[in-house]
Amino acid sequence: MVAGALARAGPGADRLSALGITNQRETTVLWDRATGKPVHNAIVWQDTRTSALCRQLGGTDGQDRFREPTGLPLASYFSGPKVAWLLDHVPGLRARAERGEIAFGTMDSWLVWRGPSPSPGRWCGGSATSSASSVTPTRSSRWPRAWRTTGAYIVPAFSGLFAPYWRSDTRGVVTGLTRYVTKAHLARAALEATSRQTRVVVDAMHQVSGGADHDPEGRLGHDQEQSADAAPGGRAGRAGDPPPVSETTCLGAAYAAGVATGVWSSLDELRAHWQRDAEWAPVMEASVREGKYRNWRRAVEKSLGWTEDDDTP
Repeated sequence: MVAGALARAGPGADRLSALGITNQRETTVLWDRATGKPVHNAIVWQDTRTSALCRQLGGTDGQDRFREPTGLPLASYFSGPKVAWLLDHVPGLRARAERGEIAFGTMDSWLVWRGPSPSPGRWCGGSATSSASSVTPTRSSRWPRAWRTTGAYIVPAFSGLFAPYWRSDTRGVVTGLTRYVTKAHLARAALEATSRQTRVVVDAMHQVSGGADHDPEGRLGHDQEQSADAAPGGRAGRAGDPPPVSETTCLGAAYAAGVATGVWSSLDELRAHWQRDAEWAPVMEASVREGKYRNWRRAVEKSLGWTEDDDTP
């Protein structure tokens, strides 16, 4: 893959200034310090097997037990409980760790450990989180745009709900079904769920920041990954400006690596590279949008508390 990218780009490896890495930032791996080999399969960010441990750690205080000192709730998403699970479940691993034989990190840390010497170039890490919404029709399928949901709502909590809920006991639900709901309505409901997941995070950010908005026009930047069908900004009630680059996470890692090594001198220079490929604007009436959002939040409530012990599949 790296060789192919270099061949397409043109310059040889000797002209590389840095290597930027994107990763699913809470996917956790433990490895042997001497060999660099993982001692067990990595636990991915969506894995919920640590939910029971999080409940145990929370005790009577619940998931907010450590929020004040750490700023984070107890949730299966984070890497700390994943490390504890591996130490408790892989025979002999805790003893090896206590002897200093084991290293721990997310995937970028392990790649840096296993990678070549950082001289003359440097390694720079980026982070990426896969969308929590994985029910999405192919981009070539245009029929979802022409349909309404006919009252159907989808909450794609297939591995729990992450920010801002941090509930691993949730599961995906479909509500509002009638005999008139077709697969096209469900496809549209899945796309609209993406927008509402975006909105609930934006609303939480506003609450934490006291209502401050980074963009005074209230616009959302997003990549093209789902924009062709979902237009998440528009359906969340905000204008959106997708750039021509579909994988902006990878682009961001490349930018971070380039700034770190002097390829670009400043963030202002990077801003000059930004281009608008399209523009999405809200078209749904505000009253309709708010009603749908309230109903979707009701559907979210239905998804809560479906599991009590996430250690079993």
